Formats: sequence, structure tokens, C-alpha cells
Amino acid sequence: MTNEDINRAISADSYYGLNVWVDLDEFEKLVVYFRGSAMRVDHKRTWQSLFLSKKAIEIPIYKRLFLLLKFKTEDQRVDELLKKWEADNPESDPETKNKFEKKIRKQVQKSRQNLPEGLSEEQVFLKLFKDLPRTDLEMLFPNQEVRLKLFDKIKLAITGGGGTLFGIFTTIGKVVAAAANPVLLIGAFVGLIAIIVRQIMNIFNQRTKYMMTLSRNLYFHNLDNNVGVMNYLIDLAEEEEGKEAILAYFFLHTHADENFTKEKLDRKIEGYLKSKYGTDIDFEVDDGIRKLREEGILREEEGGILKVLDLQAASAILDKQWDNFFNFEAPTKPE
Repeated sequence: MTNEDINRAISADSYYGLNVWVDLDEFEKLVVYFRGSAMRVDHKRTWQSLFLSKKAIEIPIYKRLFLLLKFKTEDQRVDELLKKWEADNPESDPETKNKFEKKIRKQVQKSRQNLPEGLSEEQVFLKLFKDLPRTDLEMLFPNQEVRLKLFDKIKLAITGGGGTLFGIFTTIGKVVAAAANPVLLIGAFVGLIAIIVRQIMNIFNQRTKYMMTLSRNLYFHNLDNNVGVMNYLIDLAEEEEGKEAILAYFFLHTHADENFTKEKLDRKIEGYLKSKYGTDIDFEVDDGIRKLREEGILREEEGGILKVLDLQAASAILDKQWDNFFNFEAPTKPE
């Protein structure tokens, strides 16, 4: 995916209703690949139906998504922001520059405060995900920042503002009524402070709710991390190599009377994959034939006709090769 593709994906509205912001300039290296895309159908309650019934929603997904990233060092990022500021403020004095440098260093440190302890900025991180909604790409980045949506801000402003105003008026009434009683006066102010604290906690609780949703969704989409990603990808590559040989052998064996050439075999297998899975795949017929030839179970006749040994003979050859794969001889004991 190009940087334009990534920016377009992270700016789209999230299916899970999260508002997540990511600063891509934090990364020295950022590589994203996806393999396979599809549409997933989910059912969700919407405001159009007054949340009474569920509506089928099509969600575009990446079947497999690979992410490689490496952070810039803290000094690199601070220098980068400082140079940008200096370009916009060429006449700034050294004292102002020092103040701004301290400010942006705190900002950089704050943006990385949720990263694991002991994290080295020299490390490269690998992540592998499955069935990820395309609109939730920003959820994968370790420096993502969950922000409240406009609807939540309005809701909290109405409920929080109304509750606070009511508390203020109630407190004023109590202060007037209890002007001569210090105990009631203190109680009135404590009640007001409790109301304000409760409204502030509502904001943090809403953000915590979003963080839980984010964590839960990532848990079910994550396939592997770091070294495990390399092992997973190697296993997938080995499977693809095996599938090429198996497909080539299967069609040559079960359609032996059709006298396949390389070109005819290629069209036959690609047509099968299209009808079976509804996907256009460029089958590497040369690779499949090469493997069969190297295993000794393929022969080529006049006119480029390809033939393979039957299952019994092919299995015997493969079994013999496997038995002799490790040529180990135990050392003899000296006389």
C-alpha cells in the first residue's frame, strides 16, 4: 500500500464507531501489504430504524494484512519538528527556541507513553492480521490516539453541563441558606466538587470504553507478531509451493487422455480456480512442472505433451527420496 492508500484508509469512518488518530510521521520505516480482499456482511442496529431492528451492512476487508514499522528516535522526531518550526519562525530568539524544543519533546514523549516498557527505538516491529475492515487500519498502529466523536462530545456537554449548572445553582442556594453554619457551607462545596469530578470521570469512562473496544477487536484480528510473522509467512510460502505441484500433478493424472501441453494445462488450472473460488489467479505453470520434473514423476513426450506417473509409482519414488533425504552413517567403533 502506498502512503496515499494508507492515509485514505485511516481517514475513513471506522465500522466499530471509533475515532482514532495516528501520526504517521512518527515512523522512520512503514511498510503495509495486504493479500486478498473481500466483502463481509454484518448486521448492525442503526438510527434509521430507531435501533429496533438490525440492518445488513457490507464491510470491505483485507483477508491478510502485513505491517512493518520502525519508530524514529525521540531526538530525530524532535529535530524534525524543530526544523519545521524554525522554517516558519526564522526570526525567533534562542530562548523561544529552547522553550519550544522542550514543549515538543514533551509532546513526543506523550505520544509514546502507551508503548511497552523497555521498547527500543532501534527495533523493527512486524504484525500480521486477518479479516481486517479496511476502515480500521489506524487501529493497528501502536501510537494510535483514541478521540471522542462529535456525538459523544455533544452528549457529554449536555449531560455534564446540565448536571454541573444544576449543582452550581443548588450549591448557591445552600450557601445562602447556610451562611451562618460553617458545616453546611463546607458540605455544599464538597457536593459541588463531587458533581464536577463525576462529570470529568464520565469523559474518562467513555474513552476507556473505546479503548476496550479497540483492544477486543485487535485481539480477534491478530494472527502473529515479530518472529512469529516470519515463520507464518514462510509456512504460507511453502504451502503455495506444494499447491502448485499438487495441482499440476492432479490435472495431468486425472485428465491423462487429454494430452496436456504446458499452455493447455495452465488454462485448465486457472479455469478451475476461477470456477471453484471466483478468483482470477495467474497459475505459475512453469514452476509446477519444474517441481514434478525434479521429483522424477513427470515425462515430456513429443510435441510438448506432459505425462506423469500413476499414484502408486509416484508415491514409491517420493517415499524413496524421503527415506534417503538424510544420508547419515553411524561412526564405526575402533578395533
